Amino acid sequence: MSQGGANDQAALTEALTSLVNAMTKNARAMAENTRLLREAIQNNQQGNNTYVAFLKTNPPTFSKADDPLEADDWIRVMETKFELIQCSDVQKPLFAVQ
Repeated sequence: MSQGGANDQAALTEALTSLVNAMTKNARAMAENTRLLREAIQNNQQGNNTYVAFLKTNPPTFSKADDPLEADDWIRVMETKFELIQCSDVQKPLFAVQ
């Protein structure tokens, strides 16, 4: 085999290895997302941290802040609301953006 052929084979092997590693990483991420989604569904079925329960806490709305401290205050208040209803990490951003 010529030097060019060996280099091509090494490059192909490296590319395939990178592709397999990326696919493995994606599969693991999808499995984790599925697990988190199942957990969120199960929590919702238990009825202790639904979006309706979150709304009952009268969460503040946020559109923009001229002062960074305003954003910090909003985050602190939202975290207390999330703790109050024992909301999961998956639900927090979903509830906050609504």
